[in-house]
Amino acid sequence: MKTLIEPVKYRPERERNLIQYTVEANGCWNPARSKSRKGYLLIKRPKLAEEQIYLHRYSYIIHKGEIPEGSVVMHLCDNPRCFNPEHLVLGTQADNQADAAAKGRFNPRKGEDHGNTDLTAEQVKEIYFSKDTQRELAARYGITQASVSNIRNGKTWGHLGLTRTVVTLEHKQKVEIFKSFDSLEELSERYGVSKKEVRSIKAGNF
Repeated sequence: MKTLIEPVKYRPERERNLIQYTVEANGCWNPARSKSRKGYLLIKRPKLAEEQIYLHRYSYIIHKGEIPEGSVVMHLCDNPRCFNPEHLVLGTQADNQADAAAKGRFNPRKGEDHGNTDLTAEQVKEIYFSKDTQRELAARYGITQASVSNIRNGKTWGHLGLTRTVVTLEHKQKVEIFKSFDSLEELSERYGVSKKEVRSIKAGNF
């Protein structure tokens, strides 16, 4: 049995909230609390209160530097709760899956049958078709904004085969949007188009 050292406190530079954690005999830093069945702790990034980030990723950033786009932070210790920077390395998603397969952790199951998901198929559908912002949806369902984006772009849960009805606006409607002083959110919901399209129309691109 592993021997746990008495709880200590971790305070990253500029971090506003102390994070309680324990240190295992193998050096793993385990947070005392977790907001995910996967074991990861989701925190709010200092000075960017609207941005949520997993603790192990934030630990990598403040100790080793920014994480390049497309890279993932892998655990050398094979402990998803750990955020000791000495146990964290960069890799690709392919590297991560290969590592999981080599250690017998690869799970090809999808959707709700996958042991690492916190969402149901019905919740995924709500996220996919919702007109709320990524920030709002991430907070509502307790997931990251990146997870929301992946669902909406079909990068995850693609087996559900979700598709949106394409709305084609008439010229008269585009003029109404162009002249309106309502918010992007209100116009997006009223006309059934994305905020990106509303923004484009507001810029005179029609």
